[in-house]
Amino acid sequence: MMLMCLSLQAQHKNNNMPVNSWTQGKKDASGNIVKADASRAGWYMLKLNADSTLVFNDPFSCGFGFEKHGRWQQQNDSIIRFLYNSKVGYMNNKGTIAINETEIYKIVLMEKEALILEQQAVETPRTLIFIANK
Repeated sequence: MMLMCLSLQAQHKNNNMPVNSWTQGKKDASGNIVKADASRAGWYMLKLNADSTLVFNDPFSCGFGFEKHGRWQQQNDSIIRFLYNSKVGYMNNKGTIAINETEIYKIVLMEKEALILEQQAVETPRTLIFIANK
């Protein structure tokens, strides 16, 4: 019986996982989450894989910028951690360096098509709004 309960809990948690490929979004005037307006540098993007790996792509900025690779952990329905272990530079900033960075986010909204994360435990928190890639 105990094993069955644990199995059901794991299935429930898996149904709430934010596994997807996400692109920067924004709230429109009606409060709906839509794709962010085009910018000179592009959008930030996030890929959360079922095997707990992640890639966060920072926008290109005059050929600079980077992507961070690592793992993600969803602690419960309201907290997710990004544990970065490498940073890969773009065109004018080529190269890969090892890093050890952790970012903690409160999950403000997690739906099939939208994800809002609010950074925690930092002096100047940022809110990341994403829309699912189709």
